[in-house]
Amino acid sequence: MIKSKTHHFLPTHLAPKTNQYVVLVVDDMPVNRVLLNKVFGTAGYAVVEAESGEEAIEMIEAGEVRPDVIVSDVEMPGSLDGIAFTEAVRHQNGPVANVPIIVASGNPDDAMELSAYEAGADLFMSKPFDLAALRDEVATALRREKRIQQGSGSSRSTKPELNELRTRIR
Repeated sequence: MIKSKTHHFLPTHLAPKTNQYVVLVVDDMPVNRVLLNKVFGTAGYAVVEAESGEEAIEMIEAGEVRPDVIVSDVEMPGSLDGIAFTEAVRHQNGPVANVPIIVASGNPDDAMELSAYEAGADLFMSKPFDLAALRDEVATALRREKRIQQGSGSSRSTKPELNELRTRIR
């Protein structure tokens, strides 16, 4: 694994409150991270940023972040693009393996969408984001996950029919 250039230990005064959900934003474009930080921060979420899949996995494995939901770009440089990053999260030990993951691309196609769902993504979105819709999807994913943890939910995901996607790309 590539060693991260920076580590994002949160100072105590910036650590999320115990009742605050944490959104991990993974995107190689600083402008996208700033935008999503503002969108989720103003909605009351604690936001932690990573500029690559490698950095995000290092943060998770080191215990620097325990996300409640992850929003990741698909097309990122390095060995862990958004698809590989999603797979890596799903192979983690502990509760992080079940965290809802929303992946997005500015150049989406059916094959990419299928790959994202097969890797374990809960939702695939196109960029540029409809920011209100993204904020709503994060809230929905968190509510769904809370119901599952309480034992009253039956499905983690609202994934589309994957066979339909497979048919469209053939």
